[in-house]
Amino acid sequence: AWTSRTMDRIYNVTASARETMKRISTEAKEAEENVLMKHIPVTMYVDFADPNSLDLILGAYQRLASMSLGPIEWNIVPFVNVGQAQNTSVNCGHHGHSRHLSCTANAVAACAVDNVGTMVGGMQAFSACYAVQILRLEAHDAFKYGRHEHSLVNVEKRCCAAVAESVEKESKHSGSSSSSSLSSSSLFSSSTDRATERTGKEICEAQNQCAFGGKGFDLLRKNGAKLGALEPQHSWLPWVTVDGHAVCTGKCNLQAAIRDRVCF
Repeated sequence: AWTSRTMDRIYNVTASARETMKRISTEAKEAEENVLMKHIPVTMYVDFADPNSLDLILGAYQRLASMSLGPIEWNIVPFVNVGQAQNTSVNCGHHGHSRHLSCTANAVAACAVDNVGTMVGGMQAFSACYAVQILRLEAHDAFKYGRHEHSLVNVEKRCCAAVAESVEKESKHSGSSSSSSLSSSSLFSSSTDRATERTGKEICEAQNQCAFGGKGFDLLRKNGAKLGALEPQHSWLPWVTVDGHAVCTGKCNLQAAIRDRVCF
């Protein structure tokens, strides 16, 4: 009887130890997965009518976003850096004025974040296309004299259509190698668009309406509030934060600084 009771106690202790080890192992695995799956937010506050911001969009952003740096959440926050009072309002002036053209250029980009940005890789591709076209307008002094505003409409349409077509082709190519069918929801990175299953054409229609129907200016006001709430306050645009912390508060190489913050 004594031997039997002793063996039962040993068995119970061993079973309890196994359960404890299993729980600790599960918790450790979950903790490791949470660390690995945590997306690091990289937020770029930019002015699409400013050459320095365009340099960031076409240079460091495109290169870094194409690298395998881990789970990074790239965020673009467009804001017009012309004639603003403490970053709390968006005064877009009158049609034909350089300030209004700058506002419209950034309104297009702000709307793209909410629309084109829902497609997988959409914002990276759109921002590259759009920034190149903006530079061409800059070369003709469009933002200095407020000219060529009608060109923004054509630029926005071309870039959105090109991105939608490219994403759709890429999705179909990827889908054909893994399965015989492809649902339209695989085009999107946003749960909202998975639910509504908007097509690329519908996204571009919504994008155009947002950009030139007034909503884009509302988005700029919200972006201005985000910019004004930064601690420490930004000193210029472009301004970049990684996980909420400013990357450069003085002169620095933005690409190297972003990569250092993300990787270490």
